[in-house]
Amino acid sequence: MLKTVGVLNSMLVYPVKSVGAVSSYKLHLTDWPEVCLPGSEYSREKLNAALRAAVREHMRVGKLIPLPRSRPRDGIDARLSAAESMKVLVLNEMVRSGASCHSLAQTLCMPVDFIRAGLDISQPLNIDLLERIVGALGRRWVAYIA
Repeated sequence: MLKTVGVLNSMLVYPVKSVGAVSSYKLHLTDWPEVCLPGSEYSREKLNAALRAAVREHMRVGKLIPLPRSRPRDGIDARLSAAESMKVLVLNEMVRSGASCHSLAQTLCMPVDFIRAGLDISQPLNIDLLERIVGALGRRWVAYIA
């Protein structure tokens, strides 16, 4: 009999550390220190919003998006949903292979705006589109449950 498993809601989890004095500290992502917030403004929503903004900026300029290397400890962290995480992995593969949204649009015979929207982490996930993009990059998805 198949056992029911809880829904995965986060794949990429970035540990956060505080830097500075108690009166004026900042929260930084351990593995992406450019993403930070003044400690007095801390909320999980603001930290996650800062992470998403940094991802969008890296996508805009075509830079690799740093992946978490450190293990999260009990404490503060910033998270990307499973859908956002999948898009980050595809975006990083695009950067590594030198592919652009324009070249993928030509290869897949789709409008470039459709490709951009499909890769935008603020848009709903279209797994079929991501699968086609990954295939166009000469890669394939491998999924497992750990």
